[in-house]
Amino acid sequence: MKVLIIDDDPLILSVYSRTLSQKNFTALTAANGKLGLDTLTADTEISKILLDVYMPEMDAYGFMKAIQSDSVLSERYFEIYIVTSGEKEDILKRFFEDNIDMKYIRNILKKPVDLQMLTAALQL
Repeated sequence: MKVLIIDDDPLILSVYSRTLSQKNFTALTAANGKLGLDTLTADTEISKILLDVYMPEMDAYGFMKAIQSDSVLSERYFEIYIVTSGEKEDILKRFFEDNIDMKYIRNILKKPVDLQMLTAALQL
């Protein structure tokens, strides 16, 4: 199973990637939403995405809007797990205010994320 990890922190990318690879996931990484969008567009086998909220160049809100407005990506099936240091209520409020479709979002995980919980969530 392919998982795309989108986060601007190189340490988080490394830890998540290594942890998921040990659990037999194929982990792909991107340092911001724009690079993540490029990877998602190029690889149709990605089924799960770990998405940091606050990143330079394109944050989670821009990423979600781009998926929503893309006729090909909006028809694909994948699950998004939001990973954030922010408050869940604030994230949900912003999604609502920006009219972002949340059909892909499976969970919002608070940093620091427990790696056992993360891998368990992705295996469901």
